[in-house]
Amino acid sequence: MKAIKTVARDEFARRRRQLTRLMGRDSIAILPAAPVRHRNNDVEYAYRQDSDFHYITGFGEPEAVAVLIPGREQAEYVMFVRDRDPAREVWDGRRAGPAGATRDYEADDAFPIGDIDEILPGLLENRTKVFYAMGVYADFDQRVVGWVNGLRTQARNGRHPPQKSWLSTPCCTTCGCSNREPKSGCCANRRGSLPRRMSGRCASADRTVRNTK
Repeated sequence: MKAIKTVARDEFARRRRQLTRLMGRDSIAILPAAPVRHRNNDVEYAYRQDSDFHYITGFGEPEAVAVLIPGREQAEYVMFVRDRDPAREVWDGRRAGPAGATRDYEADDAFPIGDIDEILPGLLENRTKVFYAMGVYADFDQRVVGWVNGLRTQARNGRHPPQKSWLSTPCCTTCGCSNREPKSGCCANRRGSLPRRMSGRCASADRTVRNTK
């Protein structure tokens, strides 16, 4: 039997630094964990984490979101994770919780996943590029679209200075689809390493932003 290779924490940190350099300081990346899949009402499939999410976090739990915000003073790497719940952990296994996400997975800051709708829209403010793989998780697509469109509405009502990313550029710069109507199945073909794919998409996104100015 082959030994299972583990990835050092320093390697995950190096991957995040590489991605933030590719993204640029005016951008934000949102990477959700894979959802739990049910075989039937009472039985779940064996859980497998989303490859891109695991690539930069090493975090193995569902119901989590990683956010990279290059240049943000308070925290460039933010995680949203499940709260600790001793009763549920008896059945589902131990949870890291927000404290564990910062202590064991080196997030600069971490919040309960239930608070994401209140906190993440604020992280999108003043960002001209949003990196998110639309079409992979349909339910989460709708949440991202809702956050961006909510900021767009606030800008039109004068509550925020309008940003190019809210008003004209694609929400999903990883595939170029419109943030008004996510394309079903786009970004589903995720071949190659995450840095290689994002490197090409970042160049495309830069052209998109320049063309809207």
